[in-house]
Amino acid sequence: SSGINAEWPLRRGALQPAISAVTMTVTNDMVFSGETATLTCSVTADNGQTVNTKLWYDSSASKVIGIAAGDFEKNGVSYRIVDLETTGEQVFSWSIEVEALRKDISLTCWAWVNGKLVGETGQIDVVGITSSKNTVTLTGERTSVSCSLTGASSEASTTVQWSQNSSPITGDEGSYSLSTDFSGSDKVGVLTASSITSDQTFTCTFTGIGGGSVSSTVNIDHVTITPNSYNVTGNQTTGTLSCVLSGANQAPIKTKWLRSDESEITGTDPGFEFHSSVPYENGEETFLLFVDPATESSEFICCFEFIENVCKTAVALLEVSREEVIEDEGEGEGEGEGEGEGEG
Repeated sequence: SSGINAEWPLRRGALQPAISAVTMTVTNDMVFSGETATLTCSVTADNGQTVNTKLWYDSSASKVIGIAAGDFEKNGVSYRIVDLETTGEQVFSWSIEVEALRKDISLTCWAWVNGKLVGETGQIDVVGITSSKNTVTLTGERTSVSCSLTGASSEASTTVQWSQNSSPITGDEGSYSLSTDFSGSDKVGVLTASSITSDQTFTCTFTGIGGGSVSSTVNIDHVTITPNSYNVTGNQTTGTLSCVLSGANQAPIKTKWLRSDESEITGTDPGFEFHSSVPYENGEETFLLFVDPATESSEFICCFEFIENVCKTAVALLEVSREEVIEDEGEGEGEGEGEGEGEG
């Protein structure tokens, strides 16, 4: 036993957070559920002043965790207190690690400095990030991805930073724009990219005030759709159009054909039949449309959906160019020539 009960810091009455020439700082932290969180407490004192006692106290549960470096377990929660190397003259620091944290907690650092008690509280937030899924783009499109921070105790004080391959994205590059918004109490960071010509991965990092950060990655899947038009000639009655999807990292959830007015062609519409001649495999799919009878030229739009009701499209042209065939009927010449008349 430490000899200090859970009410020890509270029995001192109205405590000052700092005394003359003594300052204390405690970091905060943000972690995902189940991760280890770390808070660091630092005391700066004048030369000649000594830190007699230091401890960590669980403000959420009103219990002393420990007054020295070591491993501790309280009510099924594992803690580790670590003495840190002195970073400057008369600067004393120690940290506490909380393992497998599942809920928000507040921890208070207390210290006796020359008989005076100082204390500061740090906050650990258990948070989550919801990021964009199934984001697909074609060359030339502007595409947005987002990350939403949930569960932070003060979302307004958090900042979001985007990066790629560990290089920060500022929004001044010309090909990216950044924005921040709120969805209820959740903070949402949005990155919009243009001129994407290959698959891309971005990282969003939320940093809390006073320390702590969490990150997540979002992907943009660059695909190509190649339309194949068809020219109906002669005695043909059927036009066959196709679109070839390539470079997809996921199968589309739906494929469909649209008329030029963007109305959908259904399986019961007369004169049309459609199916995938090559189902999705290794990033590719070929989607066919048969028009019979093909009576006039028209544009048709193939649609690949990776997100419900969001089409990635290309236009295939059905051209009907039957030419009237005129047959030349030649008259026979020299009929009867060379026929001799017999003489008796």
